[in-house]
Amino acid sequence: MLKTLSPISGLAILAALLIVTGAAWSQGPLELPKESLDILRRIPAGAKKVLSLEGGGMNGVAAAALLEHIEYKSGKSIAHLFDLIAGTSTGSLLAAVLTVPGTDGKPKYSARDAKEFYFSQGPLIFPEDGVPTGHGNDCFENTFSGRDNKRVPCTYDAAPLKNYLIKTLGHTSLSQAVTKVAIGITVHVNRQFLPVMVSTASTSPYLSWSKGFPMWEAAYISSLLQPAFSPTTVALPLDPSSAPGSFPYDLRATPGRETDQNRYFKPGPYQLFEVIDGAESGLNSPVDWLIKNGSKELDAWNNEPIVVFHIGFSRTRQHQISVDSHHMDRGGTRTVISILIGASDSITDSSHRYLAALLDNMSSLVQSDAFKKVYAGVF
Repeated sequence: MLKTLSPISGLAILAALLIVTGAAWSQGPLELPKESLDILRRIPAGAKKVLSLEGGGMNGVAAAALLEHIEYKSGKSIAHLFDLIAGTSTGSLLAAVLTVPGTDGKPKYSARDAKEFYFSQGPLIFPEDGVPTGHGNDCFENTFSGRDNKRVPCTYDAAPLKNYLIKTLGHTSLSQAVTKVAIGITVHVNRQFLPVMVSTASTSPYLSWSKGFPMWEAAYISSLLQPAFSPTTVALPLDPSSAPGSFPYDLRATPGRETDQNRYFKPGPYQLFEVIDGAESGLNSPVDWLIKNGSKELDAWNNEPIVVFHIGFSRTRQHQISVDSHHMDRGGTRTVISILIGASDSITDSSHRYLAALLDNMSSLVQSDAFKKVYAGVF
């Protein structure tokens, strides 16, 4: 029966349930200043659209619900609404699920399908009685210092997440995605944590290998939160002797492929590297990478207007919407629309009560005048 309801109707039902439980969160009115409205009015109809999906664990159910609302309103799939989708951690899972093709070449899954993942798989991935998985002192205690540190027992078993991704995405490569995709991962090199965007859209020969990277593996690596899940290893043509702090850390072209680009860089053999969640090296918010690091994806459109539609989480249970515009040196403009969904810092809370509270809180966002004006300006 719920399949026939609009996302808003579904949220209304949840809201009614939450009134009984007392779990609903309050939200004041969302308003946009005149400057933001002026920017929205100036967005050209043909602007390139980039979707940026932030990490946030189980809070991703709210991002999926927002994307479901956009699909419902537009009558189009998310993959057909955006020219590039970038995600990290739970955002990478959404990016992969929403862009994997079916047998007809169209998106295999909808945002509603992605939303159901959090309800069906969340309790398996983040059980409330999370205990060390028996993998030994495998996880990093703290990666945010930028340096390797002591290992600690992992809190959860990553097998349910891995199994879901393989079953859902199969062995489809990133290059087969319905639209361009970029996924943030962290590579452990020389006792440091290096950010790498695995992307199909990059024109850089440094990243030529990533086009054949399996979608499930990219999303899996990007979701290996520390110290929740045990790190994994992957073979990459990455030079560990690169100078720290350089980007993209001398990712070399793969021998035998992209031969037209190999002439610029010495082909390097594959090497095994430990990899974890992209958030662990500062890639939790892809919009920062998209704008501040001058990514090749956006540079390719440097003379065209670009809209970066960012979905993240405020962790204060209060929604926030901001609109900003940047004039680029080589022409064109980039409009950054940041929507921070009111959530909490309980990113591993998989209880249906918490997920329902998140979705209930979403209803005030999508029904707000501010969101309606953003939607009209972008879509």
